[in-house]
Amino acid sequence: GDLVSKPYLDATIATMRKFGVSVQTLIPYKKYNVLPQIYKNTTFTVPIDFSSLALILSFAVLNGEDITVKGSMGNLPQGDEAFIDFLEQLGVSVIIDDNEIKIKS
Repeated sequence: GDLVSKPYLDATIATMRKFGVSVQTLIPYKKYNVLPQIYKNTTFTVPIDFSSLALILSFAVLNGEDITVKGSMGNLPQGDEAFIDFLEQLGVSVIIDDNEIKIKS
């Protein structure tokens, strides 16, 4: 069947590459080759988890509250980030920068 967790696989591969690991794609989303390697030291910021953030933002929007959530957005793919598009379609003002998300209901 079709892989439903593509963004999580993309995030895993992106994280491995940030640590210097070579990941060879043989068949996208089906088969990869990762030879034994040593992960290299690097600076890595864990981004906000959009799955959890969606609950907090939903609460604020449903109650007509403005909210600012501080934290790194990071640059890893997250499928649940699409929730922001849904909020904007509902007319909610969403401002995102590197260190915070602001919601104005």
